[in-house]
Formats: sequence, C-alpha cells, structure tokens
Amino acid sequence: MKKNKNSKILVLFLILIVTVGFYAYLHRSELTEKSLLLYADINLKHKNYENAYKIYNSLSQYSSKDTEIKDKMTICLCKMPMIYSVQKKLLEIAQTDDGSNAEKMATSRILKFRNKILKKYGDNYVKEILFNNLVLRWGTESKNINYYLSGDKETPEYYLKIAKDVFADWQRESDEFLTFKQVNNEAGAKIIIKFHGNADTSEIPVNTEYQAGVTKPLIEKENLLKQMRIDILNKTHENEFFTKEQIKTLITHEIGHALGFCGHTKDNATIMYYSLDNDYDLYQNRIDTSLTSADINTLKLLYALAPDVCDNIKELEEKEKFIYHKVLFDALDDNKNAAVEEAMELVKVNPGSIAHSLALADAYTADGKYKESINLMILLTNHTTDKKLLNVLYYNIANNYILIKDFENALGYAEKAVSTNNTVDNRCLLAYVKLLNGDLEDAEIGFKRILSRHPSNVNASLGLADVFIKKKQYLEARKILKQLVKLRPDVVNDKVFAPYKMYVII
Repeated sequence: MKKNKNSKILVLFLILIVTVGFYAYLHRSELTEKSLLLYADINLKHKNYENAYKIYNSLSQYSSKDTEIKDKMTICLCKMPMIYSVQKKLLEIAQTDDGSNAEKMATSRILKFRNKILKKYGDNYVKEILFNNLVLRWGTESKNINYYLSGDKETPEYYLKIAKDVFADWQRESDEFLTFKQVNNEAGAKIIIKFHGNADTSEIPVNTEYQAGVTKPLIEKENLLKQMRIDILNKTHENEFFTKEQIKTLITHEIGHALGFCGHTKDNATIMYYSLDNDYDLYQNRIDTSLTSADINTLKLLYALAPDVCDNIKELEEKEKFIYHKVLFDALDDNKNAAVEEAMELVKVNPGSIAHSLALADAYTADGKYKESINLMILLTNHTTDKKLLNVLYYNIANNYILIKDFENALGYAEKAVSTNNTVDNRCLLAYVKLLNGDLEDAEIGFKRILSRHPSNVNASLGLADVFIKKKQYLEARKILKQLVKLRPDVVNDKVFAPYKMYVII
C-alpha cells in the first residue's frame, strides 16, 4: 500500500513539473520580456542610458503600443549624446503625432538641439541650398580642395587671375575652414573651371536660355562625388566681355555651387542670390562681391551635416559625428500651438534669419497645410522689423491665400510686399492677384509696365496673356506668347507653358 501511495505521489509530482514546464513554455516570451524590461529598468536607474535604450528599443519592436516602454526609451534618448542615430530616432518619435509623452519629450529635445546648432552657426541659408533635400559636399578629413583653371584663346587673362583670387577669398573669409590649391591637370582636381567662347563649345545645353555659368557635379555610384565642373561663357548676353566686378561675382557664385551650395536664395545680400526677374541680374546688378557672414555660416554648417553625396566613403558610411539635416529643418508637429512655439524659438535664436523663420511655414505649405502656414507667417510678421524678412513673409502669405482662393487677403498682402520692396517679383504677384480678382485693366497695366523693362519675364508674359484671354482678345494673347517664345525658346518645354501652347500654334 505504501509503495502504491509513493508511486501516486511521484506521478502527481511529475505531472506538476510537466504542467509548470508546459506553462513556462507557453509563456516563455512573456517571462523573457519581463526579465528584459526589469534589466532595462535597472540600467535606467543606474544611468546606463545606452544599454537601457538598446533593450527598450528591441522590446518596442514587439510592443509598439506599450507607451511605458516608448516613454522610457525616449527618456534614454534624451539623456544620450546627440549623435546622428540618436537625432534620427528622436525625429522619428517626434513626428508620430500621437500626442504621447514620448512625442512631447522628443520634440522638446530636438528643439533644444536645433536652437543650439542654429545659435552656434548663426544666420545661414542651408535649407535653401540642399541637393534635392540631400546634403552634397566634399569630405571634411582633408579640407584642401584642388582646382584646375583653363580658358580658350578668347578668354581674357584677368578672368583666370580673378578666379585664383576668388578661391583665396573663400579661404580667407572662412578663416581657412577650407583651403584651395591650384593644380596643372584636370585629373588631380576636385573643381574644374573652364571659360568658353560660346555655348556650343561648352557643356551648357544648346537651345536653352543664355546662362553665363553652369556648375555640374560628377557623381558615381549614386552618392560618390568625383568632381565639380564649372563652365563659364567669356561674354555677356550682349556679346561683351564681363567687367572685373561682373566676372568676380559670377565666379564666386559658381564656386559656391561647387562647394555644395546646390540652390539659390532670395536674399540679394548673399552670394548665392539669383533673381528670376532678370536672367542677367547675377552679374549685371550684383557688383558687391564680398562674401557675407551668412555665406560663411552656411558653408560651415553644411560641412557639419552628415553627407548623402560625398567624395569620402568613410563619411558616407560613418555618420555618427555629424548632424542629421532633417533634425534641423523638418516640421515636428501638426499641432498649431507646438508649431507656433517652435517658430518663436527659431525667431529668438536668429531674429533676422529668413531661412530659419520660414523653415516650418515652408514645410506646412509643401504638405498642403496652407492655413497653418499662413497663421505661422502672420505670427512671424508681428515679431520682426527686418524688411527683408517681412518682404518674404508678405510674398509667401499672399501666395498661400491664392492657393486657398482667398483673393481679397491675397491682394492685401501682395500690396504689403510691394510697399516693403518694390521688386519685379512683388509687382508681378500684385498684378496677378488683381487678375484673379477680376480687375483686368489694372492687371494689364501692371504686367505691361514689367515687360517694358523686362521683356523676357515669364510670369509677366503669361499673366498678360491671361488678361487678354479673359478679355477674349486671343490674337493679342498670341502676340505676347510668341514674343516670349522668341526671347525664351526654352519656355515651350516648361510645364507652366503647356496650357498656352495652343495659342502659339493656332
């Protein structure tokens, strides 16, 4: 009997072990997760933020809805050094737009980091000169950049001398942040400048509008920058040699492109300014060729950003010591109050900076959130007296009102833009809003005045054609369009001209 009793107890014990083991097997992932979470919490408590973050990040992949894990992971990120991967992860959390504590913490940390960087580098326009929203630049390990100069038999000698002087200007004004050395062959050069007699002998596309200078990157394997080639014509559109002041401005501008400034600015105080009002404005009207603090600040910040296109493979692969450019420029939150707060912080750090103040408004406009962009820009107008900034704000506010078909408010801000700065762009905008408002006579007068001084202006020509089309004066519209095509043959390939082609053909 005793033997049978012991046997029964043994069987029950074995059953219990099997049951417990089977339960543990079924819930092994839960037990493991709890163990890992406990271990991460211990690391967090002892301020081992990197170890804790790695565990929280792994757990968050399987428990994406667990707000506690996400919050703790974000706390770790906010305490860690702001290396590239940390910036990128914080931005990802900040843009979730779920109203969570994690989102708020990430947003706050990014704003502090952003303001610190913008304050360090000062007024700049990096956002406007990115390469299709990517960072293109030379490597920072060797800041010495070799260049090669050549000209044809018609190239004036002073062009080549001034080109050398301009490289020296960039080096001196940047406190030798970058240094330059002339070499005797193209193969050993990162930047090549060639002066040409006419467009046919250069790499400037034939049958396009006159372009005094063109800079093109040579990129291999999608992201490996090999060379920058600058082609500059010997003569102006009027077939005259450039003056020393004109060629210096032109070369300084094109070298900016070759250093990674892949876009233009609307600020005519900077070397990367380019006016769409006048194709020749760059060398005709910009005779103040000195580099500004904004130009140099832009250069230094550009080279602090992690590159997407670069000549240094190591920098392309190892980005941790650099800044993730989107953490500086991307919109963080769709919440209006948060947007206003961010804009105010940007204005406080750089009250006169056009690029920083408009960064968030531009993001809203690009995303089709025109009212949010308008509200933000109106707020900015109340916190600045800088005329350049006010001009850009009024212009962009008017355009956003056009997009939501509020032509009355568009007219008011277009008038403010003209009163702030009587540029061709602003006058053309004002005439266009009058056209949309049905004031055809005033619109016609405005467009004609612009074309009397700038006959090849595309916007004014199309605007005047629209006036005649509204009046059903189709032959007059055709005359304007044919004149535009004669002066700007390239315009027929522009999508903006597509609706007008029938009037030219008929």
